[in-house]
Amino acid sequence: MCGYGYRPFRLLGWVLVQLVVFTAIGIEVVGAPLGDTIYMCVTCYLYPIEPGGLASLNDAARPLFAVEPWVGTVSMSVFFALLVRKWFRM
Repeated sequence: MCGYGYRPFRLLGWVLVQLVVFTAIGIEVVGAPLGDTIYMCVTCYLYPIEPGGLASLNDAARPLFAVEPWVGTVSMSVFFALLVRKWFRM
């Protein structure tokens, strides 16, 4: 999927796909205005919503915004690990 360190920028395409999928799911389950939902999905990819913010969401949206930051953090960590590996040829 990401080239095993030889092509780490492929992982950025995967990150974009994840953002689009999470945003599409968010539009369906959040029930907020479209612009607010897109903003919430994009910003929550790397920084989770605080517990008070999760309380204001409906029950269907809570798992989405609990899983999305975890997936984003793991994906970006793998990207940086692959990038460093390519730069330093480990």
